[in-house]
Amino acid sequence: MAIVCYHAMTAAELSTCDHLPAHVGWLACHFSLSGPGLSNIPKELPANSLLILDDSAPFHHHQPEVILRQLQETISALEVRAVILDLQRPNDPGVQNLVSMLQRELPCSVPAPPQHSSGNHPVFLPPCPLNLPLERHLASYQGREIWLDAAPFPTQITVTAQGYTSQALSMAELRDATHWEPELYCNYKIALQDDRIIFTLSRDADAFCSWLEYAETLGVTAAIGLYQELKQQKPPC
Repeated sequence: MAIVCYHAMTAAELSTCDHLPAHVGWLACHFSLSGPGLSNIPKELPANSLLILDDSAPFHHHQPEVILRQLQETISALEVRAVILDLQRPNDPGVQNLVSMLQRELPCSVPAPPQHSSGNHPVFLPPCPLNLPLERHLASYQGREIWLDAAPFPTQITVTAQGYTSQALSMAELRDATHWEPELYCNYKIALQDDRIIFTLSRDADAFCSWLEYAETLGVTAAIGLYQELKQQKPPC
């Protein structure tokens, strides 16, 4: 049995989706632009969903106590399983103090990116590159509660006499891959040109589920992906 993969959805996606995924997360809860707390807090969610707080609006003169109270009330009312702190801006003391308070005081799991989460607190890791074995991506965090960004970005690796380069592709650019790499749990195809070899790595729906099963054996608690990306794969798990 694979770990759960949550589909992170906007309010519009949640309200217009005819058949909700089994496990969802609320996207786009922000630091308020006009007050001391948070904005875009959900009013309703399926039980055991995630609440995902990002810093697209910067933390600036916000009050941690207000934010804590808002989240406590939301967790209690909606039976939220975890609050994911998707914080990408450079670290500052105000944000770090907020993270420490939320991880200490909230009655649920509060994973945060490695630069914000220390000690034995839960960690929210960025996507594992397709050309990197998952166990190496997780090696520094063994023994901690790990939540994993499962963004399924295909990767193109170009090898020449001078070395290699790697770049991410959009799902729209992806073409069928015919080979299977068991160590990386990914599909791949090879294109030969006069002066280079081009490898394109991806994960189809079955590979994605196998990857989740492997992640569970490595101690990962759960994975999170954007609904708009995961629905293109339509994984059966």
